Amino acid sequence: MGDVGHALAEFVREVAPDFDYVVLDSPPDVSNLPTWSCLMAAEHVLVPIVPETFSAQAIAGVDRTLATAQAANRKLRFLGYVVNLRKTISTYHEANEERLRAIHGDRVLNTVLTNLTAFAEAQGLRKSVAEYAPNSAADKLTREFCDEVLVRIERQAQARKAA
Repeated sequence: MGDVGHALAEFVREVAPDFDYVVLDSPPDVSNLPTWSCLMAAEHVLVPIVPETFSAQAIAGVDRTLATAQAANRKLRFLGYVVNLRKTISTYHEANEERLRAIHGDRVLNTVLTNLTAFAEAQGLRKSVAEYAPNSAADKLTREFCDEVLVRIERQAQARKAA
């Protein structure tokens, strides 16, 4: 991947001192250059999983890619899988989420990002959910998700210090 694969990592190192966190969002295909670049630049990785059969089956491939990325980027830590775009009235999604949790346990975040209209509307208006729909269910869910991610980051930092 050479210089192109590490350009994002260099950029993140340059801007990181100006921010509390730098969040990189990549395409879902873990085998492409933009996603690989994000993995080389990141310290933590979350994997969104739509609770459907093919998404759940893709986890083995994602895990292999993450292992390869962690060999190349020793700072990269897996934070967990986040159930995303879950339909609240779908027994199919409910069953797949239960199966995912049974297999992967605490590797799956407790917070579930449900398929709320406010997420799509805010994105379409290029606003955060907090700006578009403050105090909405989507805003509260986003805050819950962020809180859980920060707790996981802190736990990993404490575990590294203790080791």
